[in-house]
Amino acid sequence: MPKHPDGGPKEPNLELPSFGFRRRKQAAPAPPAQEPDTPPERRERTAPSPLAKVAGPYAAVAAGVVCGVVGTVLSVGSLRGCEAVRGVGSCGGIGLFALLAILVVEIFIGAAILRGCRVDDWFSTSFLGVGVAAVVIVLFLLGYLGSWWLLIAVPVVTAAAYLFSWWVTTRFVDVRDDDRHR
Repeated sequence: MPKHPDGGPKEPNLELPSFGFRRRKQAAPAPPAQEPDTPPERRERTAPSPLAKVAGPYAAVAAGVVCGVVGTVLSVGSLRGCEAVRGVGSCGGIGLFALLAILVVEIFIGAAILRGCRVDDWFSTSFLGVGVAAVVIVLFLLGYLGSWWLLIAVPVVTAAAYLFSWWVTTRFVDVRDDDRHR
């Protein structure tokens, strides 16, 4: 067995051969030595977000209301746009893509609000909230498409769906990032 420069046995190298296909790892540069007289550098603290103090249920309801209003405005706008372009109140095949785009926009807006409020599982909460709201609206409110009260009902339904999705994700999703690495 080959000897180490200290005189002891050399430990075996357990790295697989690269055969020219992998790059070899380069040694990390040594950190610069600090003089003992200089104090360590301090990081500047950033001010916490004003939304950071909002509790999960309130953040979920707020995100649901905002997403419901945005979805309603975008849906009415797309219907008016199709009516102006095609002369008909429906968009036809393009309407499906418009609906999917509106749902994606709602998901990302809700996720951004929940993330700003530091809600755990913010994307899955937003995704589930928009999905539940879409199913409830299609099942129960689609027949009343021209009614004025949908401007109030859709944000309320979406807020309830977001609150439900927050409850589901906090109760049944118990794997956290800290628990995965233990």
